[in-house]
Amino acid sequence: MTLTYRIAKPMALCALLLAACGEAEVSSPAAAPLGSVGEAGAAIRVLDGRVRPMADGVSGTAGYLRITSDQDDAVISARSPLFKAVEVHEMKEADGVMRMRPVPRLPLPAGETVSLEPEGTHLMLIGADESLREGDSVPVTLTFESGQSLTLTLPVEEGR
Repeated sequence: MTLTYRIAKPMALCALLLAACGEAEVSSPAAAPLGSVGEAGAAIRVLDGRVRPMADGVSGTAGYLRITSDQDDAVISARSPLFKAVEVHEMKEADGVMRMRPVPRLPLPAGETVSLEPEGTHLMLIGADESLREGDSVPVTLTFESGQSLTLTLPVEEGR
């Protein structure tokens, strides 16, 4: 699924430019979920997903999204046919150095939105055979502690 953002000129364009400089936030119109699984009262929804394009000569990249669950759950694994491994990683500063480590279980508290984003918790996609460019898409399957699985198609695009 491709996400489309419409910008009303000129004020929204100014807001977008400020956001790119880290000076303001731009919210998208009510985005449709990239995917959801489960029934009412037990649904898991994923919004605003994307995968960062890959630099030349690099076989890995990062993925970002937002997940909301109606009941307590957790992401326990992720996979993609385009990568040898997909892991949930977190970045934390320790002794003045940013460190990244795998997270075996990503808690999803009921009713809260968990964001996977740059410089924080994110999907680490490792070992691609081919480089991904803007406009490509990546199938990713998330498996949850509840036993449910959700396959998403994440667009490859620069940060927004």
